[in-house]
Amino acid sequence: VVSLYSVVSIIYGIVTTIFTGYCLAYYFDSFMEQRKLFRRNGKYLVIISYVIMDYLADALFQTAFETKETIGKQLLLLVVVFGFAKMFYHAGMQMSVFLTITFVSLKDLSSFISTTIAMCSDKLFDLWIVLLEKGYMSADTADHMISLTACILQLIMIVVYSVLFYKSLKMVEKNYKNKEHFVSKEELLYLLTPGCVGFLLCILLRTILITVENGLPMDLYDKYPGLIPVVPSIVILALLSIVYSVKLFQNMIVANEERSDKLILEKQMK
Repeated sequence: VVSLYSVVSIIYGIVTTIFTGYCLAYYFDSFMEQRKLFRRNGKYLVIISYVIMDYLADALFQTAFETKETIGKQLLLLVVVFGFAKMFYHAGMQMSVFLTITFVSLKDLSSFISTTIAMCSDKLFDLWIVLLEKGYMSADTADHMISLTACILQLIMIVVYSVLFYKSLKMVEKNYKNKEHFVSKEELLYLLTPGCVGFLLCILLRTILITVENGLPMDLYDKYPGLIPVVPSIVILALLSIVYSVKLFQNMIVANEERSDKLILEKQMK
């Protein structure tokens, strides 16, 4: 018998993957022009391609607790998203790299924040078990409540992830006002550093957040409860550093342009 949680989990997974593909198409469209060949249906092709890639990656890297599997899946995602930028859009190398790194990093950071909220709420399951042991509810009722709680927590995860991820991409797109500005190598390094830190942080967390001890998965927060406020704080700071580094970069461009205009005006007045 297929449980309610299994059905809802599959539906939530499909919806989340399609939404992430939509965010990728929106993000790329905000910065780059689609190739003429894909201009009519380019956005839908990006979404469909991302969904197919995501499920293929899950099939290729099925082990969730192996470091090599984690790194392999993340690198595959990075390469494929970069490939989408070059395939579907008129994209320069520097812009493609910037958009790929920021997209993947913001996606994973948003996912970790939403996952942490759910992991910190798992005490609700202990409540239903205690009520069952004390005879306040039947086994069927407890099973139903546990499934319902799991579905609600997963819904909260998806909502938090979707809002955080979309808002983060929107802020990067809004802050990156001067899209025609040619990005030098030094400027590109400045823009990529927060995204690369976020990407590597996500790989680290995926490796240590859930470990296997004596054949059973062990939650890092169960082993070290003091990390409950620390890890989410680091992740939030990493996400904000990506968003606000773009804003600071654009402010520096505006300041340099104003300084150049002022120098030209002063020379003309002399």
